[in-house]
Amino acid sequence: MADFDLALPYVLSWEGGYSDQSADRGGPTNFGITEETARASGYSGDMRGFTKEHAAEIYRRKYWRFAALDDQRVATKIFDMVVNFGPGHAIRIVQEALNGIDAGLSVDGAYGPRTENTINAVQPGKMLDLLVQDCIDHYTAIVHRDPTQAVFLKGWLRRAQAVPNA
Repeated sequence: MADFDLALPYVLSWEGGYSDQSADRGGPTNFGITEETARASGYSGDMRGFTKEHAAEIYRRKYWRFAALDDQRVATKIFDMVVNFGPGHAIRIVQEALNGIDAGLSVDGAYGPRTENTINAVQPGKMLDLLVQDCIDHYTAIVHRDPTQAVFLKGWLRRAQAVPNA
């Protein structure tokens, strides 16, 4: 079974601290949480003062759904995708990757028992390879649609190709 406390440090290693880049459509963020998400979760302070503990609480409550996955590395990678792409979009990407394995799997962005069971049925190394490739494809497509986002591509591709140790 996968553990949120093992997955969180991996995500935070990519998300870092406070950022407010003009090219980033998310606006002010801290530890990967946008100001909009922080406000919707009850945070009312300046985003510079938003703590890692605030982020962990939001990530646990709104983003983590993967405790029943058998492989911690797969759960961590999917969690990282959910944080980076948004829950519905990330799960659709995972479901599209799995569609060649379970043709009846709905690509609807909803994380349910069938998606979970299909993930668990795939050998972890193969699942990680699928996820890495889908992340690369996703980031490349973003830049293809909007060349102004190319400034982020090198870092995005590093993140896409990274595989969690745990």
